[in-house]
Amino acid sequence: KYGFLYNDYKKEYYFWESVNMYRKIAIIFISVFLKIAGVITQALVVFLVLILFLLLNIKLMPFSFQSLNDMEMLSLITCMLTIYCGLFYLSDMPEVYNSTDSTVKEADNGLRLSEGGKLFFFFVILLCNGVFICYWLYKMIDEVKNTIRSKMGKAYLYLFCCGNVKRFEREKVRRTLQDENDILKEEFDRQLNAIRSLWSANPKDGGLVLNKVNIEKSAKYLKPENYLSSMKVKREMTFEEIKQMKRNKRMHRE
Repeated sequence: KYGFLYNDYKKEYYFWESVNMYRKIAIIFISVFLKIAGVITQALVVFLVLILFLLLNIKLMPFSFQSLNDMEMLSLITCMLTIYCGLFYLSDMPEVYNSTDSTVKEADNGLRLSEGGKLFFFFVILLCNGVFICYWLYKMIDEVKNTIRSKMGKAYLYLFCCGNVKRFEREKVRRTLQDENDILKEEFDRQLNAIRSLWSANPKDGGLVLNKVNIEKSAKYLKPENYLSSMKVKREMTFEEIKQMKRNKRMHRE
């Protein structure tokens, strides 16, 4: 019934929709109760709130799918750039407010944007919002296509694959693997976090003590080559390694 509130988030961040709601409430609170402090103060406080949530999103990555994390991060950056550029418009002071000398002096000391400067900040705002809208449309179209593919396979086959069955099956497998990889990556990240939580500076906590001996032991097991070997995963050779192997074979023949 309430799955729409937590389905897109990782298990440990099932509550993140509530955090986003508090962010919106905080912005509304700033727009209402800081009105007396001025528009510039409101914009600066909102800018700080957005920075805080951007850092949280980058550190925690609360969404199950990387595309959603990227979209959330891009939306926050877009809002921040819009507010930052808007501050220049808010700080722009006309050359003369009235005929009094004090007002003219104050205006001379303030920020005045040229027509070129105003145009520049306008295009920055337009560009960052345009990039976000294009990215959102790209992801939305991809999701719509995926919905049609899963629920109306025949319609998708003729609309997007021109009746090519092999292409349809290939796209279906690709999407399935992508969704599975996102889920498995979430589980892998959870296992890595569990390993990190074992380390402790205090022996009484029951975890591993941070010292040189334990670090050297763990490095032996967590070294990429040893880890892949224990998982029986064959590492793909790099181009330089392949060239070196061929060179060694030629030298051996000679």
